[in-house]
Parts: sequence; structure tokens; C-alpha cells
Amino acid sequence: MLFLGPAPASPPICSFVVVTYRRDEALQRTLSGLRTQLAGRNAELVLVDNNADGLDRIWMLEGFERSTLLRQPDNLGVAEGRNVGIRHSRGRFLVFLDDDASFAVPGALDAIDEAFKEDPAIGAVAFRSYDAATGAGDPTEFPHTDKRLREDGAIDTFRFIGVGHALRRDAVEQVGAYRPEFFYSMEEFDLSYRLLSHGWRIVYRPAVVVEHRRDPAGRVPSPRKVEMSVLNKLRIAFMHLPARQALLCAAAWLCNGFAMRRGIYRIDRVLAEFVAWAIRNQDLRRPMQPRIMRRIHDMGGVAWR
Repeated sequence: MLFLGPAPASPPICSFVVVTYRRDEALQRTLSGLRTQLAGRNAELVLVDNNADGLDRIWMLEGFERSTLLRQPDNLGVAEGRNVGIRHSRGRFLVFLDDDASFAVPGALDAIDEAFKEDPAIGAVAFRSYDAATGAGDPTEFPHTDKRLREDGAIDTFRFIGVGHALRRDAVEQVGAYRPEFFYSMEEFDLSYRLLSHGWRIVYRPAVVVEHRRDPAGRVPSPRKVEMSVLNKLRIAFMHLPARQALLCAAAWLCNGFAMRRGIYRIDRVLAEFVAWAIRNQDLRRPMQPRIMRRIHDMGGVAWR
């Protein structure tokens, strides 16, 4: 662990956490934008280096007033990488950006701060994101199942998307951080449902806009990518959904994953991994109470999609 810049006498308001893996060029662009956003602000940057390649990336943090580089001996994945950043940060609010994403508007820190000040019960803030290649919003990164909703409208919602989001530290300390077995995909859905179950609000604030460049480097190769996605969806169903919805959703997700890869991915391997995990982790099954399911329904959402 390496620090750059003086340690503040008191904790910063915001800690920006970036986890990186095999995307040095994209990362440099992300950090360049953050230098501007954080200049003169009571904030810190925590860079979690998952590369484990022996390269020294400390030079990338030049120009940041407060920054920390956390070199990892192995690729921990997205979820545990963020957890490392959380443990070594001090801000009251935790802001996460993928290493191939940047804020597309100035004053992102102000907008995030204002969102949390609206209500101390707000545990997470979801950002608006768009695809840098098309200039349009990606429906998969809109944090709601009703994709007909306006992207420029602020709403209460029941999930956030990992590419860009913010968490209140108090909320994370109450419900727990990301589960490390969500190495890739769906980790934010698990955390979202835990937040809701403990009474926290999740809000979508389109004033915070993220440009997602979707760098292909460092991504899990297909069909394993599909297998991990389906496996994690089965975990979500097991942990958070009532029995009937869990069974229906598991069947739907298995079939959908098969259709996506036209039979290339291994259903038997996914099921074997899931069953072994579920047996070891039966204590994690805590279906959302009916009041939480009603709350999601009242927001116009569907928990299992």
C-alpha cells in the first residue's frame, strides 16, 4: 500500500474508489477526469490495482492531492477489489467508477453530496450512464426494470449499476460490503437488496452522468462470462427472493443464458457450482419480506428481472 499526498487531519467527505485490471490506457483517461473533479476538494482517490503483474503504477496518481495505491497479489475481481478500497478509505461517502468510465459533467462531487443530503436514509446513489461509442443511454445500465422511464428523471429505485455509483459508509457498515464470490456481475444487485431490507433508500440522480467507454480488455471471456452471470443470478434468487419467485427466476435465467450462447455454455457446470455454493451458504438465504417486495412493486419494478 502506497500513499501520495498528506494524510488529512480529519476524514475526507468522499472517497473515490477505482478498481483496475488490464486497462492502463482506459485508466489513464479515467484518472485524468478525476484529477479535475477532485482538485481542491475534501476528497481522496483510492486505486486498487488488481493486475498482479509487478508493474509500478504509482506514477498514474501524480497530481492528486490525496491518493492511495493498493497493489494486489492476485486479481480479486470487482467485488472484493471494491471491498479492499472500502477498507483503506476514510470518506463518509464512497464513490465508485469503473476504470473505463469517467464523469461526463463537471461538479459531479457537488451533485453526489447534494443527493446524500436530501435524506439520511439514502444509502446509495445510482448515476446516469451512457455508451461512449453511441452517445446513447444503455438500457442495461439504467437502474430500473421499467426501461420506459425517462433517463433524465430523478426517481427512487431498488438497485444501482456498478459502473458508477455512490454508497453511504454508515449503510455499508450496517449491511456489509460486497460479497467476494460475486467476482464478476450482479454484485450490486445483492448489495442493493440488502440495503432495502435494512430500510435504506436507493435513489437515481441523473445529474451525475458517467461516460462508459466499455474497454474490452480485462473482461471475463465468453462463454465463462455468461456462466458467471447466470451463476450469480442464481445466487441472488437463492439469497433474496421468496421460494416461488426464486424457482421461476432460476429456470428463466438458466434458459436465457443457454439461449444467449446457443448451447455453448455449460449448464451442468453452472448448476454444480451453484449447488455446492448453496449447500455451504444456507445461512445466507434471507428472502426479502413482503413489505420490501411491495415497495419494489410500488416503484414500478420487478425484483427478479
